[in-house]
Amino acid sequence: QALPTTFAAPWRSMSGRLVLWFIGASFLLVMAVSTTLYLGVEAQTHWIDDQLLEKRFDTMRLIVESNAEGQSWIGHEVSEDMEGPRRVFVRLVSADGRAHDETPNMSALIGIAAFPSLEGVANDVMRRTSVLAADGRHYRVLSARTAAAGPLAPYVTVQIAMDTTLDEVVRRRYREGLFWVVLAALGLCAVVGQLVVARAIRPLKRITAATSGVTTMTLDQRLDLTGLPTELYELGSQFNTMLDRLQTAYL
Repeated sequence: QALPTTFAAPWRSMSGRLVLWFIGASFLLVMAVSTTLYLGVEAQTHWIDDQLLEKRFDTMRLIVESNAEGQSWIGHEVSEDMEGPRRVFVRLVSADGRAHDETPNMSALIGIAAFPSLEGVANDVMRRTSVLAADGRHYRVLSARTAAAGPLAPYVTVQIAMDTTLDEVVRRRYREGLFWVVLAALGLCAVVGQLVVARAIRPLKRITAATSGVTTMTLDQRLDLTGLPTELYELGSQFNTMLDRLQTAYL
C-alpha cells in the first residue's frame, strides 16, 4: 500500500528529488571551491617556506665551496636560528654518509634518513618535503648535494629543516573555518532548493488543480496558458484541446 503523500519519503516525489539534486550539486560545488582554496593556501605557504630554505641552501653552498677561512663560518650558520617560532636546523652530511656539522639537537628531532633521498639526483638539485619531527612539530625540509672544497671534498649533502608549526596552525584554522562555511552552505542550499523547486512546480500544480476541477458543468472553462514554461505549455494546450473535444461530445 502506497504511503500517504504527507509521509512519503522525499525521493518519492518529483519536488523532493529536485531538491535533493539541487542540494547535492550545490554541495559538491561548494566542496570543490573550498578544497581548491585550501590547496591554494597550502601551496602558497609551502612556496614561501621553500624560498627561505633555498636562500639558506645558497648560503651554505657558498660556504662549503670556499676555502678553509670561508668554511669557518659553518659553525655560525648551523647554529644561527635555533630560537624563535621559525627555528632553522642545518646539517652537512659528508660523502661517507656521516653528519659532519649540524645544529645542536637536530639528530634527536629529525634524522638523516627523514630527508628526501638524493639517489640519482644531480648536484644542486633541491628536494623538498614536509615531516613531523620527534617533538611533534611540523617541519619543511630541504635536501641537496653540492660540491665542496677542502676536507669536505668532493661533495656534501646539505639538509635544512625549518619549523613550520605556525603555518600548520594557520592551515588548521582555515580548515575549521571552511568546515563551518560548508556546513552553513549546506543549510542554505536546502532552503534555497526548497524555494526554487516550489516556484518551479507552481505551474504544474496549477494544471493539476485545473484537471481536478473538470466536470460536465465546467467543460466551457479553459486552462490559462499565460506564463506557463515551455515544457508545460504544450501540455496545457493539449489539455484545452481535450476539453474542446469533450465539450463537443456532450453538446
